[in-house]
Amino acid sequence: SAGKIGSSAQFTAANSEWLSIADNAALSSGDVDFTLAAWVYLDSTGSLKEIAAKGSGGASSFEYGLRYYPSGLLELVIGGASWSVVSASSFGALSVNTWYFVVAWYDAAANTLNISVNNGAVDTISSVGPPNDTAGEFRIGQTGGEFFFDGRIDSMGFWKRVLTADERTLLYNGGAGLEYPFASVIP
Repeated sequence: SAGKIGSSAQFTAANSEWLSIADNAALSSGDVDFTLAAWVYLDSTGSLKEIAAKGSGGASSFEYGLRYYPSGLLELVIGGASWSVVSASSFGALSVNTWYFVVAWYDAAANTLNISVNNGAVDTISSVGPPNDTAGEFRIGQTGGEFFFDGRIDSMGFWKRVLTADERTLLYNGGAGLEYPFASVIP
């Protein structure tokens, strides 16, 4: 489907559609910095919708997930000894038929979970336990055979580091979006 930047993946929850890749070191976390970012476009609201996740099931078998929560907020959740969740409450509830840029990260040194929508205010929680490093698949559009996304996901990215504020701003690009890497715009 038409994306924010070129084409996007279109997911229809009723059709149980998703993309996945087997566990590998590039997508595994554990107690290391990581960042997830994506452009999302909701076709419906009202139920939990997974944007991307690694692992499934209870906290002990789940690594991390970026999701739309029924409250209307985007969230980053990690599994570990228990669940840790940060919500993009500063941005507020999302609407259907609108593109949103979400970036969320785990800062291992600061022991925080962070999330921002449309390059706005950053919501943070601290004193979180480190995420698991599981053998679970990385999935875009669902987790554990449920919570299917209903809409479009574009330019999904995962980095094993915390992106800088400048990098997050470049990805948002004033709402127009920009692909990573930024070689064409960084001197």
